[in-house]
Amino acid sequence: MLAARNPFSRTTAPSSKNGRVLKLLVHGNSLSMISEIAGLAPRDVYRKLVFIHERVREFTARREGDLRGVDWERYGHRFATDSQTLTLNWPNRKKRASVAVQHLCTAHANSGYIVLGHLQFDPAGDMEQVEIDMAINGDTKKARCMRRHGRLWTAAEFKKYLDDITAKVILDPEIAADVDLGLQLPHDGGLVRQDIQQYAHALMLRRMVSLSDCRIYFVQDGDACLSKAFLAAFAPEVQAGRADIATVAFDKYQVNDVREALWAQRRRDLRNDWASRPINSTACLRRSSMRRSTGRL
Repeated sequence: MLAARNPFSRTTAPSSKNGRVLKLLVHGNSLSMISEIAGLAPRDVYRKLVFIHERVREFTARREGDLRGVDWERYGHRFATDSQTLTLNWPNRKKRASVAVQHLCTAHANSGYIVLGHLQFDPAGDMEQVEIDMAINGDTKKARCMRRHGRLWTAAEFKKYLDDITAKVILDPEIAADVDLGLQLPHDGGLVRQDIQQYAHALMLRRMVSLSDCRIYFVQDGDACLSKAFLAAFAPEVQAGRADIATVAFDKYQVNDVREALWAQRRRDLRNDWASRPINSTACLRRSSMRRSTGRL
């Protein structure tokens, strides 16, 4: 006897694992852990990473275009820029070489939204071809700032960097794991020079906020090259008094008691400063105190 079909039931297709892979990746899980938890082969994990990366680039391109027309006077005109050091096993894990790559980001202070981010890596670059072009054009005999192909590292420079960081690494052949080099990420591309990355980031940020007539405030970590890049990119705005660039430094190794004492002292200084102003600034003082309290937490 055939059972009657429930009109409210339906066959559910297997859910996509792209979202799960993205969530595991954002939470800092290793690729091997993602492979085990999601039940995917390593190559399937890499294919999903490529798919996620393409979707993120499409979303970022649309969002960056939309941000050019934002009324920053209304939504807040303070931005914070900082760089994080990422480590990649590239290009050869048999050397156990962790290559340091900088990820430069600028965040909107009021919302915390990352308005711009750049990785010190060009997926379309070819360091070997750059070295060939430099030899043909005579760039190797010129100072780096005068080269036509000075944006990317050359293959020789990158090889020397790998040799330097792996010079003292000794592996026992019997315990060295067999690694499939086809699983390395990235498979190709070139490493961008850090000063070029910083100048490009500042120029793109200027294009994003320059349509606004309000005064823009930039806060960044104590990096001399980054400050020079922002001052060069925003020179017209700085000269016109429409942009301020502040460089800050943090002592991350102080004990909690010292940090509490510094916070209390700076809060008193802030109150005294506002009390000496001729205008009524109670509301502004309250907002500033709330921001400092949030920063302390």
